[in-house]
Amino acid sequence: MKRSWITRKTIPDEYSGHANWPEVSTASWSESDISRFNRLRAALEAYLNGERVAHIRARHNASSSALVYYLNRCLTASNDGRIKGWRGLIKNARIKDYTRVTEEDTWTGKGGLSGSFIKLLLDYPPIAEGLKDFILKSPKKRDRIVESGIAFQGIYQKFQDLCIEAGRLPGQYPFNTESRGSASVRRFAHQIRKERFESGARLLGGDVGASRTAPGTGLVSILTAEKPYDTFQLDEHKMDFVGVVLIQTPKGPQLIPISRLVLILVAEVNVQCVVGYHIAIRSEASAEEMVLAMSNVLGRWRPRQLVIDYVRYMPGAGLPSGVIPELDGACAAEMQIDNSMAHWSRAFVDRIRQRTGMSINWGPIGHWVRRQVVERVFGILEKRGFQRLISTTGSHPRDVRKSDPVGAAIRHEIELEEILDLVDVVIANFNAKPTSALGGRSPLDMLRHYVSMNAFGFLPRRLPALPSHVPDMTMLVVKVKIRGSQGVHATRQYVEKFYARYTSPMLASTASLIGHEVTLHINTQDPRNVQAFFKDGGSLGMLTAMGIWGIKPHTLEMRKEIGRLIYEGKLEVLTGEDEITAFNRHMFDKGQKKRDQNKGRPTISKEATKAAHYATATGSAPKAGVPMPMPPRKPVPPPPAPALKQSGSQVAIPTKPPEWPSFLPPPKFRGKPR
Repeated sequence: MKRSWITRKTIPDEYSGHANWPEVSTASWSESDISRFNRLRAALEAYLNGERVAHIRARHNASSSALVYYLNRCLTASNDGRIKGWRGLIKNARIKDYTRVTEEDTWTGKGGLSGSFIKLLLDYPPIAEGLKDFILKSPKKRDRIVESGIAFQGIYQKFQDLCIEAGRLPGQYPFNTESRGSASVRRFAHQIRKERFESGARLLGGDVGASRTAPGTGLVSILTAEKPYDTFQLDEHKMDFVGVVLIQTPKGPQLIPISRLVLILVAEVNVQCVVGYHIAIRSEASAEEMVLAMSNVLGRWRPRQLVIDYVRYMPGAGLPSGVIPELDGACAAEMQIDNSMAHWSRAFVDRIRQRTGMSINWGPIGHWVRRQVVERVFGILEKRGFQRLISTTGSHPRDVRKSDPVGAAIRHEIELEEILDLVDVVIANFNAKPTSALGGRSPLDMLRHYVSMNAFGFLPRRLPALPSHVPDMTMLVVKVKIRGSQGVHATRQYVEKFYARYTSPMLASTASLIGHEVTLHINTQDPRNVQAFFKDGGSLGMLTAMGIWGIKPHTLEMRKEIGRLIYEGKLEVLTGEDEITAFNRHMFDKGQKKRDQNKGRPTISKEATKAAHYATATGSAPKAGVPMPMPPRKPVPPPPAPALKQSGSQVAIPTKPPEWPSFLPPPKFRGKPR
C-alpha cells in the first residue's frame, strides 16, 4: 500500500507549531553534522512558515521531496509518547524498527533471520498477545493460576506452546533454529517489562518494588508542605525488641513477656521532626491508640523521670511542644495516613478531625512511600536505639543480632518503664541531632529559626482551648435513655451503656426523668464517671458507674471485652471476685497454659500481652524501681515468745531486737537503686 505523506497543508494543528517540538543538543557533534542539522532545520522552519519551495531550494539547498521526507521523520511517534520533533533530523538516527518481509522457510542455516521474531508476532497476533499477558501476569482468565516469580523458563515454554497452538510446523521458525528463538524471547520479555515501569517493578520486586514506583514520576504534587506545621504524617510501627511487664497475678508477681510494642508516630513533614507519639502494648494499634497519639501532639511534652542511667537527653532535646513555647498546642492543616482499618474508624474520621480541623489524606492503597518522612524516622530510630537492645528481634528472620529475645528480656528484666524511657530519649535526641538535609542544623533548630524570624511568614496554627461543655477527642459521645420503674419491681433511675449502669443521687431521686434521652461524654481511658446532658443541651451532672465499674480503674475497651466474655459464657466470675479480677485471672491462666505447652520456656502469648496492656493502662502495673510485695508464702508457726521477767508489777521488755529465724529465707525486695 502506498504511504500517505504529510505536507504542510495536511499537518495536524497540534504539531504545526514547530517551536514546541522536542529539541536536541549539538554540543558534542562535529562541525559538518552541526552544519547539516542547521541547514535542514532552517529549511523546515521556512517550509512550515509558508515560504515558497523555490526560495527554500535556492537558500537552503532542499528540494520539495526532501522537505516532505524530513517533515514526516520529525512527525513520527517516539517511544516516549511524543513526536520525534527535531530529533528526526539527527544523522543516521533510526526512526522505526526493522520489519522483515522475506519468508524464513528457505533458511539455509547461515544467518539471515533478522526480524523473524517480530514478523512472527505480527503475523500471529494470538502469540504476541498471549506471550505479553503471560509476562505481565495479566489475570484475564478467571481459571488461570498466575505463576509466582519471574523465571524465564516458564516464559519460553509458554512461547513454544503458543507457537504449536498457532500451527507452526517443525520446519518453520522458531523450530528450525538451534536456539528456537530463546534469545529473541528473552529480549522481548525485557522490553515488555521496561515499557511498563510499574508492572516491571512488581514482577521483579514484588509488592514492595511496586510500592516504590509511586514517587519520582516527575509530576508535582498539589499538596506540598511549604512551611513547618503544614502537614503531619501518622503511622504505626512494631518495634524490633521484646520487654517484660511486672503484674500481680493469682500466683504472685510475675514478669510477663510482651509482644513487640507498637509505636504510633506523628512526624512533621517540612523539617522532618517528631511532634508526638504513643506506645501501645498490643499486636495491632487500635483507633483509641491513634487518638491518644494525637492528644499527645496537642499536649505539652515534658521529660521523663528516667529510671535508667545509661541514656541521657541531649542539651535542648525534646519535642517541639515542650521546648518551643510558641508551638505548644500547635497543629497542622493536613494529616497524611494510610488505609488501615483503624484509620477509617469514627474515632479518627470524626473525633480527631472535628477537634483539630485537619483535612485527612488517606493516600493510595499500598503506597507507603507516600509517607516517606515518618517511614524514614522509623528506620533511624530502630538503627540508633531499638535494634541495639539485647532483646531485639532483628530486622529480618536471618538477622544475626537476635538471640532468644524473650529469654533475654526476662533474664535482664527489661521492664516497660525502662523501654518507655529509652523510646522518649531516642525520639527527643533525634529531634536535636543535626542533619545534612537541613544544612547541618537539627529539626528543633529549624523550628526555632522559623518561630523567631517573622519574615518567613510562619504563623503557628495553635488550637484554642475547648470549653468545658465541648467533648475532647478522647471523649466518646453516645445517646441513651433514662430507665427506671416505680412499680412492684421498683428500680431507681439509671442509664446503661457498655455493660455498666450509671446514676447519681439527683438522677436516682427524680422519677420524672424516666424515658428522657440524654447524651453521655465518656472518657475512653477512664469511663468510671461520665458527663450527662439533656436533649436540649442542659447538664444533668456527673454520673458514676455502679458496682466495681465505678471503683476500679479500667478502660472502656477492657470493659467491653469483659462484658463480651461474660455474655458469651467464656468468663466465670468466682465467689469473692469482681469482673476485673476475674478477667485478669482468665488472661493469665490462658497465657500460663500456652507456657506449659511450651514446656515451661518463656514465651509470648496474646493473652499475656493483653493482660500486661490492661495492667499498664489501668495503672495496676508497678513502676520500675518501685519494690513490689513478695507473694504470700506458706504460713509458718511463729517461734515461741521469750519468757518475760517480771519485776514487781512491771514487765521487762527485752532490749535486743529479735533475730531473723534461721529456718526462714531472708526477705528479698525486688527493685533497682535509683
